[in-house]
Amino acid sequence: MAATSALLLAGLLRIAWAGDTPCVALAAGDLSADCARVLGTPAQVVRTGPAEISLALDPTLSGGPEAWRVEVVPGGVRIAGRDPLGLVYGIYAFSERCLGVDPLWFWKGMPPERRARIELAPQTLASTPAKFRYRGWFINDEDLLTEFGTSAGPRHIDYPFYSRVIDLAMAERIYEALLRLGGTLVIPASFVDVMNPPEAELVRRAVARGLYVTQHHVEPMGVSHFGFENYWRARGQKKDFRYATEPDAVREVWRAYAAKWRDLGGDQVVWQLGMRGRGDRPIWNNDEAITPETAGDFISRAMGDQWQIVRSVDPRPEPPATTTLWAEGAELMAGGKLKLPPGITVVFSDLGASQELQRDFHTSPRLPHYRYGVYYHVAYWVRGPHLVQGVAPERIVGIFKQLEARGDTHYAIVNVSNVREHVLGAHTFIRTAWHGAQRPLVQTLDEFAPAATRRFMAAFHAALVRRPDGVWLQDGDCVDAANTYLRLKKPAERAAAVRKIHDPVAIEAAATRLEQVAAAGDLAAVPERWRGWTRDYFMVQGNYLAALYRMVAAMARDRPAEAVRHLERSLEIRAPLATGQWEGWYVGDKKANWPRALERLRTVAEGK
Repeated sequence: MAATSALLLAGLLRIAWAGDTPCVALAAGDLSADCARVLGTPAQVVRTGPAEISLALDPTLSGGPEAWRVEVVPGGVRIAGRDPLGLVYGIYAFSERCLGVDPLWFWKGMPPERRARIELAPQTLASTPAKFRYRGWFINDEDLLTEFGTSAGPRHIDYPFYSRVIDLAMAERIYEALLRLGGTLVIPASFVDVMNPPEAELVRRAVARGLYVTQHHVEPMGVSHFGFENYWRARGQKKDFRYATEPDAVREVWRAYAAKWRDLGGDQVVWQLGMRGRGDRPIWNNDEAITPETAGDFISRAMGDQWQIVRSVDPRPEPPATTTLWAEGAELMAGGKLKLPPGITVVFSDLGASQELQRDFHTSPRLPHYRYGVYYHVAYWVRGPHLVQGVAPERIVGIFKQLEARGDTHYAIVNVSNVREHVLGAHTFIRTAWHGAQRPLVQTLDEFAPAATRRFMAAFHAALVRRPDGVWLQDGDCVDAANTYLRLKKPAERAAAVRKIHDPVAIEAAATRLEQVAAAGDLAAVPERWRGWTRDYFMVQGNYLAALYRMVAAMARDRPAEAVRHLERSLEIRAPLATGQWEGWYVGDKKANWPRALERLRTVAEGK
């Protein structure tokens, strides 16, 4: 330790933490690993004795929940948090601002820069109150994550996806990155069934990290239709989800799952209320006793039952609970057909294909006995971004400006799919939920990547084509176009069906723009260590989407052999993204399933 006005960090450092809070201990372990990545030696976490970095809980800190402060003085670093989550954020803030550790370094494939020593001037870093109370990620449509790495175990789900629980090491990386960004909340997977121990472990580990946990809108009370069927199957019975005619059977499952979620998450559970059909469809698709006209009444009744169950298992004076107005829920709310329990949070959603807020957001009165928030998509299956990014940061900030103007600042969660393809949107969303939409976007983007990458970012998003209905053409839309084309047998019909939605001239022009992002891209101005990531995230993704655009244009002209060539090319373009630590990344490509589409398209091209 240098006896100067500055603090010198080098060699073996010690981190003092005498507490027993699991989330702080895990964050301290991450800080130790950060020291190893940056300085070459992991820090030693000690309970007592001298230490260069000390951690402490300080309930007197100003700034409200999750407040933190980092003080750097010549004698060392003191990181304090008003509560455990605040201390976690303070630890990660020190890593980011003083050690130079990117919150998304793992997902970008960019370990922090090695340094022999770090000299820090005396300074104090302090949190600002978060704009949104809950700030979260939803790991949804996670087909690549499901098949990547070592599965934590099987899933028992009658669905063509998600047969395996994701690698727990990857889950830890997700939770760590979310916390590093300042997130508080996670939905850890699609259709989580906590009666299955490996899936319960996903929830347990998120809670151990300090995160709040909540449920997908298709699994209110933690019960999807698949979970409902599993519950009764385990008891030797076959039952279908029929709330209208067999409410007692449904309530029994809700009670059992509520007790399990409470046991796993305790005071970190944010309950989800509502009722949807099997596989994320309207309830009337599965319960013939419910119609679109009567659905509002039945869903309102169901939420009343659910709220009573929540109050019976959760002793908090005001258990946090949400209802997400997705799809038909948005229309029922806009039509005044939903009666919600007082005190819950009403979560408006965007239209997934457009990433724009729906009618109910603009027309629903804000009532004093509810709180309000948003469910948003930077990834969306099927007609949206999935394997290629697609939502510009400016659009995300624009959504937050609308939310803040209405005071809907209690809850914000974003669908990030497999995370890796959508790090820009995932970062922008959480940092904006934390700092608010009035913060200059350039500050958020400066935290994401060097300014020299900005022109690639802008060129990529400017190159995307917008359809006549105003919706951006994303890789998921290319899947939809391919399925439309392959479903029809007559050449004239199949080409016309694609042309009805997609203008081949406009698509090809957009493909050219995307290709120019890479062709004209001079990486010399980008810092050397950022060049590989910039190439992969903007240039490779741009060429990948351009090839898919050209495939759709060829289908619109009924040129199947040409479409085959473009699809083959797209798979060649993306191949380098599945090398090194990401080898096998596309094994789980089961949603777009481009290899299968290529087989089918070749059959058409060969006239079979």
